Amino acid sequence: MCHALGIETPRVSLIHCSEEVNAKYFPYTVAYGDLIREAKDGEFGDCVLDGPLDVKTSLDASSLETKGIQSPIAGQADALIFPDIEAGNTFYKTLTLFCKAKVATALQGTDVPVVSDFAQRQRRYKNIIASLWLLLLSDKIMKRILAINPGSTSTKIAVYNDEKAVLVKKIMHTREELAPFKDFYGAV
Repeated sequence: MCHALGIETPRVSLIHCSEEVNAKYFPYTVAYGDLIREAKDGEFGDCVLDGPLDVKTSLDASSLETKGIQSPIAGQADALIFPDIEAGNTFYKTLTLFCKAKVATALQGTDVPVVSDFAQRQRRYKNIIASLWLLLLSDKIMKRILAINPGSTSTKIAVYNDEKAVLVKKIMHTREELAPFKDFYGAV
């Protein structure tokens, strides 16, 4: 993705709450060593991959220096990879809530591109459009796209192969079906 955005040698930080590998307490950190080796072997193209690092040491060189950590990221990460969707989602929500950040997000490693802006309670169509553009810029553009558009009385679903819609479905929701949910977002 970084290459598609014009970053020739992206610095990619593997995020965690601790900079130490610990199989017992932080099992995700164990796999980070394998990912770093794969990056050095060129499996992800030209990039610098390091971790575990926390967000602050990934983006602030003085924090990295204060902690005495040696990293080729040097506090200048171009991309952050979170250990799981929960951590990534929390970071995303924090940026949009407290910083009023405009963001583009995309899940990687899925069978079809996934743009999920459902977590935001307010509709931010600009974020959704930016996320779709991010997917289109990806160097691994997937030819099949699943689009889900939940609404207050119906959900629209479509599957596209390239630009051709191969499935378009509108599912209507009755009042009885929606009654158990406190609000629209609870139903989603």
